[in-house]
Amino acid sequence: MEGPRRACRDFNTIRHMVERRNCSRITNIMRGFSEWINDMGLHDSHFNRRKFTWFRGINHYSVARLDKFLFSNDWEEDFKDIRQRILHRDNYNHASISIDCGNWNHKKSYFRFENWRLGMDGFKAQIAKEQAQVWSRTNFRELVKNKNSLLNELIELDQIQDTRQLNEDTMMIRAEELAKNEEAN
Repeated sequence: MEGPRRACRDFNTIRHMVERRNCSRITNIMRGFSEWINDMGLHDSHFNRRKFTWFRGINHYSVARLDKFLFSNDWEEDFKDIRQRILHRDNYNHASISIDCGNWNHKKSYFRFENWRLGMDGFKAQIAKEQAQVWSRTNFRELVKNKNSLLNELIELDQIQDTRQLNEDTMMIRAEELAKNEEAN
């Protein structure tokens, strides 16, 4: 096949033993899936932070990385610096995957102010408007920061669930703590 390609779905199998909790051997299906990915010229990049996308059971006694976003070299050339991350999972067995791409290096922007603008009509009103916009953005950033903090706490809880089984009492206590933090913000 020629040109950029990608495949994103629940493949219902894994490639490596680390992609399923308590997996102790490589099966023919795993080998075949890896061979198919290689034959198609696709990449199976790793996720940041969490490693499982599928969960089963009350205490998640069975977890695996069944959902994958595979892409070709051509596709990666069109969409630079691809990052994958597993999003928070709500009431479903599968967690969503977020695909981000772009330049991750933040460069310093340069600002130059010219004094002649101070004498122009309406300039002071423009400054007041811009100051109001900055105030609004700052307050919005705080809300976003608080939201992201709560989401990170949920991710940490999911990570703990990925590595060990939690009982229902522990999960309820954690959920109550997050609800209190959300009400305070």
